Amino acid sequence: MRITAGGGLDEHGIADLLAAGAPIDVFAVGTRVGVSADAPYLDVAYKLVAYDGRPMMKLSAGKATAPGAKQVFRSRNLSDTIVLRAEAAPPGTRPLPGRMMAGGQRIGGPRAIEQARAAFGSDLAALPAPARRVTGPRPPAAAWSERPAILTDGLRRRLETAAGHGYRGTGAVRPPGVRTGPGGRGRSALPVGGGRP
Repeated sequence: MRITAGGGLDEHGIADLLAAGAPIDVFAVGTRVGVSADAPYLDVAYKLVAYDGRPMMKLSAGKATAPGAKQVFRSRNLSDTIVLRAEAAPPGTRPLPGRMMAGGQRIGGPRAIEQARAAFGSDLAALPAPARRVTGPRPPAAAWSERPAILTDGLRRRLETAAGHGYRGTGAVRPPGVRTGPGGRGRSALPVGGGRP
């Protein structure tokens, strides 16, 4: 068995791990190679949710993901709803993000700085007061349609059956943070624009 380590590693972290005798075979260094340490970066990880038309999910404890390609729709008051990509848009919403690329080419030119500033100001003003706090902000929660939860439950059961040992890596059988509500909608503890899935 080979052991791979990653997660914000740089040359100093690797040296510390080696000096401590950590039995690591491969160091996966990404973020600290691609950008300068004094420049901002977005530390994210992509999770595979579909492959060749089939939904995929991760069952690791604390890292369970919701399978299937998804789409986020936003209403005018910045209320977001996450649905499976094949679902219809909820009334009064627009898809996020807007289409930016086609055939490997950018659609349209960059916005003027005045346009970008106006768009930011409009979005910021639409946020509820708790989300605009500088200290301890509380981001809005996104709603989920029911279909991602149904897909997650079904795929999890199939994977456990296929494994043959009733794997229970996590107790979650719905997309992380989802609490189903009336009308097939739920509220998620996930912040808008971040978290899983």
